[in-house]
Amino acid sequence: MLPSPPSSPPEFLAPKRLFKPVPSSHSREEGREARRNLFLKKVRDARDEKLLKARGGEDEMMRLIFVSEQKRWEASQARTAASIPTIYEEEELGMGNEELDFQAEESFFMDQDEPGPSDDLDEMLDRDGKELEDLLSQLDLQLDQVMPEANGEMMPT
Repeated sequence: MLPSPPSSPPEFLAPKRLFKPVPSSHSREEGREARRNLFLKKVRDARDEKLLKARGGEDEMMRLIFVSEQKRWEASQARTAASIPTIYEEEELGMGNEELDFQAEESFFMDQDEPGPSDDLDEMLDRDGKELEDLLSQLDLQLDQVMPEANGEMMPT
């Protein structure tokens, strides 16, 4: 005779706590609408990706954008260059005197008593050079005091 199965499941298989469903703040229709919108978004993205690949991919689009911006920049440079007079136009209009005026202003500012940046640099280099010479002379004196016999051996008599 075969033993009969137990009437209730064993205790180790039974859940320790009762199952409680998560309360849904969305109704069934809202969930369905969210899933539908997600599906449609995936379809749209796939269609856009397919169109982009048909046009040559993302690299081709970036190249087209770069070329158009470069042409726009070159056109603006050409417009700017057209507004700047050439040497021949300056001579015809008598605009060559501006350079002489600039040189006169430059010489006026150079003659002023205020020290320029090159004067400050020269002063700083002179000061650093003197400090370096002082340090080297002190180092030589200390070396002479520490090693008088070494100096005697190094100098021929």
